Amino acid sequence: MNDAATIECAMVKHRNGDLTGAEEIYTRILQDHPDDVAALHLMGALSSQRRAYGEAETLFRRCITIAPAYAPAHGNLGLVLLSSGRAEEALGHLHRSLGLDPAQPAVWNNLGMTLVRLGRFAEGAQACRTALSHDPVSADAWCNLANALRGAGLHTEALDAVSRAITCRPAFAEAFNSRGNILAEMDRLTEACEAYDRALELQPGYLSPMNNRAR
Repeated sequence: MNDAATIECAMVKHRNGDLTGAEEIYTRILQDHPDDVAALHLMGALSSQRRAYGEAETLFRRCITIAPAYAPAHGNLGLVLLSSGRAEEALGHLHRSLGLDPAQPAVWNNLGMTLVRLGRFAEGAQACRTALSHDPVSADAWCNLANALRGAGLHTEALDAVSRAITCRPAFAEAFNSRGNILAEMDRLTEACEAYDRALELQPGYLSPMNNRAR
């Protein structure tokens, strides 16, 4: 099996949820070719998926050292930094990724989410709208747009956006939690509780709607 076929085999396993099988192949590739950018990046993505954020950060940074203009590595490093609670650091890599390749809806969405985390709601909403211009049925981008609009005090618009998220992905627990938060701030408490209950039906043990429901 040649190198391209080997990495394709690993990617198929990765996409199908066989993380152990994919990891074994990525590891073999990196033993023979330690500077293989694709394998480093995919191993970083796998580590991030497992929430091994320190390991993922190391792999993405190594990838960027070898290939500074590799946009996906900057984007995924930004997401790892955000997931590690380092939103300000994440911004630089997300912007760098989009500067290298602006046609990345997932990175626009992650930029929007990062800006919302930093309280920059108008900028976050604009980033989410850019994500949606590339991928109009992204439930994640609609939900993050709703959170940005809610942060900006635009509750009616936020409710419309979260409804779009639910239309795109009817079993989206996070969107129902966001819907509950928006409705609660609109003093529509019965509807808010219904939204929290639906989030918990979809994802039992989900702490955020549990806590919100108890307020």
